Amino acid sequence: MPKSGGRGGYAIRVSRTAEDAEPHVLTGSEDATNSYRLELVAALEALRNTEPGDVVRVFCRSDTLFRGMTQWVHGWQRGGWQTKEGKPVKHQDLWQALVAETQQRTVEWVREDDAPAVAEGLDQLAADTARK
Repeated sequence: MPKSGGRGGYAIRVSRTAEDAEPHVLTGSEDATNSYRLELVAALEALRNTEPGDVVRVFCRSDTLFRGMTQWVHGWQRGGWQTKEGKPVKHQDLWQALVAETQQRTVEWVREDDAPAVAEGLDQLAADTARK
């Protein structure tokens, strides 16, 4: 994971179906980022690498993404993208893009704890990508 404001990478595994024996792996990196932002970018890229109308399962590494998409985003939208404290939601651009992508698909948000094998090897690949 990058230090706040440092270079960081992400790696995601995308399968077209649950039976897909050959999922493809996508990687990317950003300068001046943090782990929170990278997780949102990775989820967004995963969704963008599926087709509109697909049924998609997104495995979340943190409670922030899971709760953000299953609970908090609805309140943020109603509240004009402000937190309960009246502050702007961080990374609003990414949250709004995620909402737009989910409106074109059926998305199930799953905590990674419920399927740890999904992320096997991705941490090292993300770290390697950040160093490039």
